[in-house]
Amino acid sequence: MATFNLGVLSSTPIAREEEVSSSDRTDIYQFSLGSKRNFNLALTGLPTGVQAAVSVYKDTNNNSIFDEGDQIVASTFHDGTTNTDAAINRQAFSAGTYFAKVTYGSGDLIDYKLLLSATPPGPGTISPSNLLAKEIEIGDLLGLTGVGSRTFDDLIGNGDTADVYHFRVDYDATFRAALSGLSADADVRLIKDFNNNQIVDPGETIARSMNGYIAPEFITASLDAGDYYFQVYQYSGDTTYRLNLSASLI
Repeated sequence: MATFNLGVLSSTPIAREEEVSSSDRTDIYQFSLGSKRNFNLALTGLPTGVQAAVSVYKDTNNNSIFDEGDQIVASTFHDGTTNTDAAINRQAFSAGTYFAKVTYGSGDLIDYKLLLSATPPGPGTISPSNLLAKEIEIGDLLGLTGVGSRTFDDLIGNGDTADVYHFRVDYDATFRAALSGLSADADVRLIKDFNNNQIVDPGETIARSMNGYIAPEFITASLDAGDYYFQVYQYSGDTTYRLNLSASLI
């Protein structure tokens, strides 16, 4: 078991690349929050055929040691059936010391990348998760006909403040997005990860919609061929939503 101290988390993401295996099953990352913050984590680079989990614990006995006295506060699991990433996006973790535990489940040696950040909390946050876990993998949105459309039903709230969809267009295209069915305020943004670091850097948000309360959100954009991310994120409250993403050849 390897242990790493990441220091105080802030809005600037921290990235670590490590590995776990059947003979070295666990990595522990210690970090702290100086004040109440939204907590964001992405476990990326996980292929099909391997299983891994990540759990976050609060150092409830304040001894700065990962032990049985610590309370689990969030977890996620990569089941190996797809090559999607695992993510945790939680509202308002209190100040204190925490541990993130990455655990090998099954399969070959797992080389992974762990990303963590702590962004300002809501309600009314305009600083959503700045990590780009490929939580929902769409593939080529244009499809075989050059006109493609996908619809998703999901929810966001205090327990999951953001959902990230990854897609590509194989040719230049007109892109449209519509978010509807809201019972609380949610916003959306379209992101191009120019440096492929799975972090939303300055200049990488190419379009966004931030209408008030439960009003639908819409984005239309002309896209060059390439890969893109689309993020649905909480502004305030908990809500289900319906998201339609479509693309057509220019």
